[in-house]
Amino acid sequence: MDTITDTLINSMPDKGLLTEIGLSFVFWNVINLIVMSLTLPDGHLKREDRLDMRNRIVSFFHGCFTLTLTGYHMYFLHSECGAHNTTLE
Repeated sequence: MDTITDTLINSMPDKGLLTEIGLSFVFWNVINLIVMSLTLPDGHLKREDRLDMRNRIVSFFHGCFTLTLTGYHMYFLHSECGAHNTTLE
């Protein structure tokens, strides 16, 4: 019985990783709510097109945020090619 418990405990993700996943979930939902509540000149569009445009705005922010974090990681953390991954990576 102890080996099953040890296996389950060792296979669970890090609590820090779960916290980061939870925070990113909340962050992107807040961004989505802000974009969905903005007053934009899109009243002439069909509902599907209006939602598509607003989802693209959220995707644009996601891409910029990801590009910024990637640039920071590449230029300031100086990881070597072939280096071991961190727990976040």
